[in-house]
Amino acid sequence: MSKRFIRTYIEISDLCGLSCSFCPAPKGRRGEMGFELFKRVCSQVAPLTQSITFHLLGDPLYLKNFPLYLQIAQEHQLSVEIVTSGLYLSKFDSSLLLSDPIRQVSISLSALEELREEIRERVVSECVRLIDIHQEIFSQTFVNLRMHADKLNTTLAEHLCKSFGVENTLGQDLKVRLGYKVFLLLTKSFEWVRAEQEEESGEVRKKCHGLLSQIGILSNGIVVPCCIDCDGGIELGNIKTQSLEEILQSNRARNIIEGFKRGIAVEEQCKRCTYPALNP
Repeated sequence: MSKRFIRTYIEISDLCGLSCSFCPAPKGRRGEMGFELFKRVCSQVAPLTQSITFHLLGDPLYLKNFPLYLQIAQEHQLSVEIVTSGLYLSKFDSSLLLSDPIRQVSISLSALEELREEIRERVVSECVRLIDIHQEIFSQTFVNLRMHADKLNTTLAEHLCKSFGVENTLGQDLKVRLGYKVFLLLTKSFEWVRAEQEEESGEVRKKCHGLLSQIGILSNGIVVPCCIDCDGGIELGNIKTQSLEEILQSNRARNIIEGFKRGIAVEEQCKRCTYPALNP
């Protein structure tokens, strides 16, 4: 039986150790999601979602107790995807990242642009090492090395393609296969819309995955429609004190869902969002 959401974004913390210019700031406002809250989140999303992704703000590998979050997710039979800068790949054994419950590791190479050269080289080297191990053990975990389309580093792309003996067509193509279940790819460029920027506007024709096929949960328990709402500007409720089903049945959530089904954005923040929308 198909589940309501393809993906649930869970922010296990908003800490990452970086301050990239393209990423929303400040970070560290909410801190780490405690284990008890995470267990509650997992128990409530498990019947509703195909997978969970450790993402909104923060780098899950920044947390030294990251393996315990994986263990809890696995106890709830949840498939996990992670998004990381790659800065902390060496903190954990590769076998942890390349086996269940992790089905996909996405490494944001755009974060490297503002790091010192020696750190960039170390991160790239660790990415190559992870992929080499991945190929050796025939891991079933997908590994994606991602760059924003407006931050394509052709030198780095060429280096990575050469490392794995493939032709670099990134830019002409959105994705290059580096190996078995390993890809170098371009992701959509956008600017985060902040909650405090709200202003009244007229009807906007738009359709989005928010609440139709995805949902987000911040580390303080606030439930939001999608992975872009890192400020909690569209606060639907708090899973600390409410059930997820109760939150999804709220008037605000139902209005958003019905609006997107009709191809209309009802929230001001959604109207101004620059992430490429679906065809309404």
